[in-house]
Amino acid sequence: MSRKPTIREVAAQAGVSPMTVSYALRGHPRISAETTRHVREIADRMGYRPHPLVSALTAETRSRRKLKAPPLIGYVTAYARRSTWMSNPIHRGYFEGTRSRCEEQGFGFQLYELTQYGMSGERLSRAMAYAGVCGIVLGPLPALNVKVDLKWEQFSCVAMGFSAMKPALHRVGINHFQSMQLTLARLKRLGYARIASVTRPSFSRRVNRAFEAWFGIYQSDLPDSRRIPLLLNGRRSPEVLDRWLRQHRPEILLDQCNCREEIAKAGWRIPEDLHYASLSYRAEHPQFAGIDQNPFATGEAAADFLIQQVYQNRRGIPKLPSTLMVNGSWVDGPSAPGGA
Repeated sequence: MSRKPTIREVAAQAGVSPMTVSYALRGHPRISAETTRHVREIADRMGYRPHPLVSALTAETRSRRKLKAPPLIGYVTAYARRSTWMSNPIHRGYFEGTRSRCEEQGFGFQLYELTQYGMSGERLSRAMAYAGVCGIVLGPLPALNVKVDLKWEQFSCVAMGFSAMKPALHRVGINHFQSMQLTLARLKRLGYARIASVTRPSFSRRVNRAFEAWFGIYQSDLPDSRRIPLLLNGRRSPEVLDRWLRQHRPEILLDQCNCREEIAKAGWRIPEDLHYASLSYRAEHPQFAGIDQNPFATGEAAADFLIQQVYQNRRGIPKLPSTLMVNGSWVDGPSAPGGA
């Protein structure tokens, strides 16, 4: 087995000090982006890898004390207005959970908004590299076809959710498949036999059709008399919803896309006329039973995943991207008191 090079040998080859090599491989902000790139290229070519116990010690030290100039984690969004995504409890939970865990681990944290100053991806990449950003979390995108073109090779990267499919980055998201599975199991234990569900095509695509997939599996196991076809109410039409409810008369409606406004406009009261559960429970609306998607914990998990990439000096688009999913939790509420 060939001998692995030492950090001093890498430093000699790169024409810098061993301390500079150490800082560069950890993405320290005091080292310029150009020097960092130069050192990493040489380290990769020589086959240098930091000792895992040293990396672990570094991680523990950073978690116990904040550096005077800590390396930065950047949170990148592409929404035209900050108020749009900050008003979404899931997106806000992602952001706050990520920020909390990064700061807890001794990293700086900075929000970068692509549209705020009309920045191109290249210009934003330069700005982040100059500021000492070593890793980025790409927040959910406003639409599935939005392209974010950053200099990925400069940063460790993790994407939130399933809206950013290209490039294929490591990603952390909510386990929507498990959430639907858990919800249906809970509703069955509550005594509901005729369960209906409504969504919008655009919402279904954003969650990778996970809710739709498991609901279809559940329906396929039912006798014909209990099957209620999924309603794809793309135009948010109260009239369409009303006709569908009157036709199928479900015991409970499982809402995938927050359609309570359409339910009210259609003249149905919850829970007097219609029992109801949401796949996006909100603590500020405890009267509605459903799934807490745990977005804050998902943000924390994204930060942990990203920081691991930083410590391992893994940058750019991965050859084999991984997906980490955080489970949801069922919360009982008066809107789903139980079936007959």
